Amino acid sequence: MEWNMTRDRNHSGLSNAGGRVWGGIGCCLWLVLSAGCGQSAAPVATQTQAEATAEAADECRDRLNAAMQRVAPDSLAGQTRRDSVVNAVNSWMASCGEADVRQLSISDRNAALLSEDALRTARASRFSENDVLYLRDCLLLKGLTESIWKQEATAGEQALAERARVTRLFRHVIRNLALMPPAETRIPVGLYEAMLTGRGTVEDRIWAFSEALRQRQVDALVLKAATPGAASGSLPETADWLVLVISGNQTLLFDPQRGTPVPAAADTSAVVTEPAGLEVLQGLDRWKSGEVFVVGHPSSFAPRMLVLQQRMEAADAAVLYEELAGGTSEIRPFLERVRAATESLWPTDRIRIWPVVEQRVAALAVLTEQQQEAYTLLMRPLDSPFERESIDVSKLLTDPNVDESKLSDDEKNAMKAEAISKLLERSDALFGRPSRRLLQARVSQIAGNFELGMIQELQQIHQ
Repeated sequence: MEWNMTRDRNHSGLSNAGGRVWGGIGCCLWLVLSAGCGQSAAPVATQTQAEATAEAADECRDRLNAAMQRVAPDSLAGQTRRDSVVNAVNSWMASCGEADVRQLSISDRNAALLSEDALRTARASRFSENDVLYLRDCLLLKGLTESIWKQEATAGEQALAERARVTRLFRHVIRNLALMPPAETRIPVGLYEAMLTGRGTVEDRIWAFSEALRQRQVDALVLKAATPGAASGSLPETADWLVLVISGNQTLLFDPQRGTPVPAAADTSAVVTEPAGLEVLQGLDRWKSGEVFVVGHPSSFAPRMLVLQQRMEAADAAVLYEELAGGTSEIRPFLERVRAATESLWPTDRIRIWPVVEQRVAALAVLTEQQQEAYTLLMRPLDSPFERESIDVSKLLTDPNVDESKLSDDEKNAMKAEAISKLLERSDALFGRPSRRLLQARVSQIAGNFELGMIQELQQIHQ
């Protein structure tokens, strides 16, 4: 009896212990399945979030790269619908950059230098067609300056090498932008069109030279004399416009009208190799009391351009944004960068934005129907060569429903005349379709392609 009782107690104890063991195992299983047991849940969630962030960043990068490929000069040259390119850039902005743009606002100091229209353009959060054209021009000039900078050896003193590069760039712009006769009038064109056609005004030369220098982060100012130049004398005494380049601690002066650097006192060569600095303007009231401008596209002052500039891949990197007076970004302001070089002649509060670029951009956006036709004719030569297959008139006369053996000569001539008449209605079949090979070659040339293959390509097109 006692044994049985003991046995029952032992059996009861074993059963309770087993229940506790299985109950604990079940609890842990339930906790694991509900992600509430152990320490593995938090790292898994963090890893998943990191992966999602990396995936979103990769997607944004791919979308931006795809959009910039369409903005590239050689690609955009063949685009018939620019609105699709604008939509591609805005699609990236809406998904990947809009939050950053909203965190930036144009400072009061920057806004004070802008016109009402330029300020409206700069404050927009979305990209416009003018923005896309500005991006194209920046990429075009970036390629050009990279090519020119590589041509100049960097051995020796850095200041001398930089002076040689700036001078080489100036000469390139002058050679590729011939001045139109003063009496000639032309529809409003942008920087791109002037460079493509190779003809322009003094303003076009100033615009191209200044924007190209910005791609190398070299500052430039446009100087306009207060009085017309003298009939004879030195360049500072006869010039109406000068471009002042500020490279490091040196200043360099160039005359865009005559297409030559202003010679330093020690430079007596026929071709100027040593540009003079601001010292040659000291004591000339016509320059000291003249006007001083900074060249800038209205889009270059927009925070959206700063965000885009920061997000671009290194291969596409270009200078898109200009911090004028400060307060919008941490970039050192333009006025602060040039103050040391210019304050002896002009305080920074006299520096204004050159109005020519804004006027050109506005005029180009609202061409009349007549101006549009003139624009088409201006760019038409770049559509060449026109390529088509040879025309066999005899094939045009073939009609399976007509037995030509039963036709008279007059009827055959009538059929031939009708076939030729229909052919004349199809200009593409008669004259060929524009290949635009010349346009593509010219864009490549402007972007800094100076290889022998480019010359051969142009020779083939000419033939």
